[in-house]
Amino acid sequence: MDAINQVLEGIKLALHHSPLQIALAVGAAALLFLVFTTYYLLDRARQQRTELKRNRETYLVLKDRHHLNPSDEDLIYRLAHALRTPQKKYLLLSNQGVFNACAHKLVGEGEVPEAAVSALRVKLGFFADGPDASPSSSASLPTGAAVVLRYRNRAFRARVLDPLTSSLRLRVDIGQEAVVFFAGSDIQLTFQNRRGTFTFSSTVQMQNGMFLFIAHSEEVQRVQRREHFRRQTSLPVYIKSTGGDERSVPSHFIDLGGGGASLYNPGTRFRQGEEVDLTFHPESEERLSVTAHVVRTSHGKKVLHVDFGHLRESVRDRIYHLLFDKNSSRT
Repeated sequence: MDAINQVLEGIKLALHHSPLQIALAVGAAALLFLVFTTYYLLDRARQQRTELKRNRETYLVLKDRHHLNPSDEDLIYRLAHALRTPQKKYLLLSNQGVFNACAHKLVGEGEVPEAAVSALRVKLGFFADGPDASPSSSASLPTGAAVVLRYRNRAFRARVLDPLTSSLRLRVDIGQEAVVFFAGSDIQLTFQNRRGTFTFSSTVQMQNGMFLFIAHSEEVQRVQRREHFRRQTSLPVYIKSTGGDERSVPSHFIDLGGGGASLYNPGTRFRQGEEVDLTFHPESEERLSVTAHVVRTSHGKKVLHVDFGHLRESVRDRIYHLLFDKNSSRT
């Protein structure tokens, strides 16, 4: 029994430490923690300084590459406030998606002027979202794209030219007419691609014959999501089976677009799956003839829904010109 007590007493003495020993142990642990914390903070600060230096150097390289002036830099500084990390403002000069997001936010809040944003967009080369992308700005419309202008209750077809920092340039199809687009007048532009139909309002800046200069806009709106724009119209049309010997019979469109149409089925004679030839006569233009596929019928086979398939762009442009002609009594 005494032996056991002696062993227990030895263990008790081994576990017992003086206050000085405890203080030394706690001090050593605190010192070790302080050393590691200090090293971590110093290393993190060094990394942040390195990153900031790299960000500044990248920004300066891009600034010189794009020949930015002080007003451009001021705009970038303001756009950078929409970033999670404003120190990475160089992203505004190198990433079109980041630029679009920041510009859209601040233009919508009225914090930055549209004209300045559009000018900077062109200077940075952010005007090529792709032919089938949703345009984020008038400067993003693809060069060569077909558009429709609405000016003083008239519709004009036009082609997009390479943009300027201060203007969207268009080549307008005015034919032999002496059409004058007065500076300062309101104008509306409509553009269509596979993503839908888009429109924005602007003002005329200058006209040089068939070349028109209009103010840029950062507020492009999608007005229809379908692949090809459609509009209701009662335009007369003649229809017959493709390859058949019978004569065309008269009908009327219900709606018409760049990719298809709905029209009345004369005598319910045409059926789903048929190929048909459609002929109609836009006013003051030679007739339009297209081949269409009957996708389906409705209203007891009284209405045909047709698809134009691979329609030539020149024909599609003429259809759009017809649809956007406000003076037409057919629409």
